Amino acid sequence: MDQNIIDLIIDELTKHPEISYRRPNANELQILGTPTQGFDITLCIDVRENMIFFDHFHWHYDNTEEEIDEMLNQITYALFGIIRIKEFSNNK
Repeated sequence: MDQNIIDLIIDELTKHPEISYRRPNANELQILGTPTQGFDITLCIDVRENMIFFDHFHWHYDNTEEEIDEMLNQITYALFGIIRIKEFSNNK
């Protein structure tokens, strides 16, 4: 990908002013949830792999075109209510 993944996501987020986000550094993006709209989504990108955190749960994605597409779809689906994600904890 020629353009940074986070830059691509921010380009799309700017079309939705109701979604708040911040970029603490060049390799991290935080999309902020609300008490009524779920939890924060954090994306961390790196040369070897990328990770998405949905609150404390996370997924790892390789830096391949197929895995990047899957990762972007997961973010889109979560943000726009196409999927719902529940976090379960054992023994806590």
